[in-house]
Amino acid sequence: MSDYVNDLASGVILGVSLQPVARTATANGIGVDLSSGDGQAFAVIVGGSYTDGTHAITLQESKNDNAADEHAAAEAYAAIADSVTIANITGTSVQIVTFRHAEPWVRAVTTVTGSPATGAVYSVIIGAPKRTV
Repeated sequence: MSDYVNDLASGVILGVSLQPVARTATANGIGVDLSSGDGQAFAVIVGGSYTDGTHAITLQESKNDNAADEHAAAEAYAAIADSVTIANITGTSVQIVTFRHAEPWVRAVTTVTGSPATGAVYSVIIGAPKRTV
């Protein structure tokens, strides 16, 4: 495994888990297949406009896409290995978190709380370096 990426388009697996839309309620993202990945994975959170509410993002992993046995993925540097919680979305920003996963499918989940929770616009991209032979 290399410590850097020479060609992003052919060296990395990428998938959009949470599409960039206005979020006013809790939502499960689309699963991203990282089975051909190597090493630590990453999530890129791109924040757009923010109105109000608390928007917390966690990552989950599964053996299969949309499987019933999903559980929280282990964060690379966390002492507590049962959850990855990414800082709340509060406006235009980019946040990146790296994590390790044991299962091939990973998705983002956003939990929206607060009153009122009229929305924020953001998306989550999940990826990993491709395995080389």
